[in-house]
Amino acid sequence: MQYKKHISILLASALLLKIIMACIIPLGIDESYYLLYGRYFDWHYYDHPFMTGLVLKLFTKSMAFSHPFFYRLPFVLASVLSTYIIFLTGTLLQNFRAGWYAALLFSASFYFFIIGGLFTMPDALMVLFWVMALYFAARYFFNNDESESVKGELLIWFGLATGLAMASKIHAVLLWVGFGGFALFYQRSVFRQIYFWIAGCISLLAWLPMLIWNMQNEWVHFAFYNSRVGADQGLRFDYFLREFIGEIFYQNPVIWVAIIYFGCLKFGKTGFGKQKIFLLFFSFPLLLMIWLLSLFRETLPHWTGPAYAALILLSSIGMSERDVKLPAILGWYRTAFIFFARTRFVCHSFLSRHIGRKIEFQKLWAA
Repeated sequence: MQYKKHISILLASALLLKIIMACIIPLGIDESYYLLYGRYFDWHYYDHPFMTGLVLKLFTKSMAFSHPFFYRLPFVLASVLSTYIIFLTGTLLQNFRAGWYAALLFSASFYFFIIGGLFTMPDALMVLFWVMALYFAARYFFNNDESESVKGELLIWFGLATGLAMASKIHAVLLWVGFGGFALFYQRSVFRQIYFWIAGCISLLAWLPMLIWNMQNEWVHFAFYNSRVGADQGLRFDYFLREFIGEIFYQNPVIWVAIIYFGCLKFGKTGFGKQKIFLLFFSFPLLLMIWLLSLFRETLPHWTGPAYAALILLSSIGMSERDVKLPAILGWYRTAFIFFARTRFVCHSFLSRHIGRKIEFQKLWAA
């Protein structure tokens, strides 16, 4: 019962803080660009699907409410709901303590709290639907009390959540890779269920507007992304290093410590069980894709952001099994915050660029 009280306080505090931030922080370059999605709504754009534009159009009454608060409100609400779903997923996979630790780590992430939780960007919507899909998949595979009919409904809900995530950013299709990969090793019977194929068709419907729009616009979306995945420059290990280090700081170093220590090295009394393998299937497809791409092209650290939702759950399970106390977690937060502030990495690399200063990534360490 105490964890339900804790999560309520955390969600209320995060909502209040984000509302204040939404009102006082000026709009950035990226946000100004995405506002055009709402002003000139279409069923697809050359770089992203339609979901961001649709949400902006609905929440601002076709941009009639012209204030940063209204622009950011749906993304703030999506972030708070995502935090609660992470809590539910951790509780389902392990216990209330694991859910609470997951919510804390999720809220401590710069990516999930700011980039995917405050700014007017597609990430917040994709993260919401991503963690929803993760929750439905976890219920399907690990809640043995569900009847067969309910399990069928969970497959439908997973397909719908994945489709909505794909309508936010197309690489959310990797949720199906994680689901299918885990089912292939642990529950192949799912492929014989009609609900599985219906769910897949529901997800594919999210791509129908994209395909129609591209047919009408000379497939510009695919031409744009094809220009970003070429390997004409050969292997670039400096790009990979920047991507990897950037992810550490975009997520928050303490989260990386928790993932490595509790998620991989000291993963608790039950060993590397089925739940933990499930979470790896929902994180590594996106991580490996971006890491591989970063060997040839410049990438941005927040592209892998959603994959860390599953890794945060992985570390929270290990923390719960080892009965880590809250004061220890707060001590890690304090240490990480000091280190985080001293490096000034994220503030320069993202926020400065976001509000209009163009600072080259290579010069950050010299700042």
